[in-house]
Amino acid sequence: MLDIVALVASSDARARIITSVGRRAKRRLVSSPRDLADAVAHTMPSAVICEFSDETGAGAAAAVRELRSRRPALPMIGYCWVEAHASRHLMVAARAGVSALALRGVDDIGAMLDQLLVEAETDCVSDEVARALGGRVPRLVHDALDYCIRQARELPDVARLAESLHLPRRTLGHRLQRAGVPSAAALISWSRLFLAAKLLVDDARPVEQAAHALGFASGSALRGMLRRYAGVTPRELREDGGLTYLVELFVEGLACIAPVAGHVGASSLPTAYQPCPLSDGAMTR
Repeated sequence: MLDIVALVASSDARARIITSVGRRAKRRLVSSPRDLADAVAHTMPSAVICEFSDETGAGAAAAVRELRSRRPALPMIGYCWVEAHASRHLMVAARAGVSALALRGVDDIGAMLDQLLVEAETDCVSDEVARALGGRVPRLVHDALDYCIRQARELPDVARLAESLHLPRRTLGHRLQRAGVPSAAALISWSRLFLAAKLLVDDARPVEQAAHALGFASGSALRGMLRRYAGVTPRELREDGGLTYLVELFVEGLACIAPVAGHVGASSLPTAYQPCPLSDGAMTR
């Protein structure tokens, strides 16, 4: 079950969020930035919703900026009213660094808010993986992982991955091999595991629930993939650092990379990138 903390001042916004979320998530409504900071500091919420209006705008913006600096992987939804000053509120929310925007009466109806939360969560995982990888892998791996993570719940296949990168499937395979990635299928699997790490650690979801959310046949299937590729159990993943730890295992299994200025932005793989061959699922703890 999702655990949502919402900074909302107006009674109308509170009622709408309660109705939208319903029984699908645990919700805690706070009325001040300080209460929001306290709620996030003492719990591990799945997401934060901040109302941006004349009553809460400045405080919500400051709260989002502070949380973004301390919890960059935490999805944050800016909740804005459709009214005369809507454009101003939208700009304030966007500049504050929200993961997504929800409009009252548009995005807070039924499953719409659920979908926004899922998309914001996925965006945060992709951004966090990109930050953790930094310049240690080629641009191609960054781009491929970004696509796979954002599409993980739709179970992307190799053909769609190649199409998204504007490469023939065979060419994609050759370039990934040069980068130390055993196969495009392995990259897709790692992307699903990165999302699983977010759900298992930050959201503290049971394995079965995380497996269902990501399209695994069962919790056992998720456990098996985690063991095969990363050599850890869900419990060990939680204890060792979650997503950050998993990214480090991924990089260790790819290659030994010599620092190269402008590495990630290069149009082709740099000669200083020396791959260490790794077969699918060969990583051990």
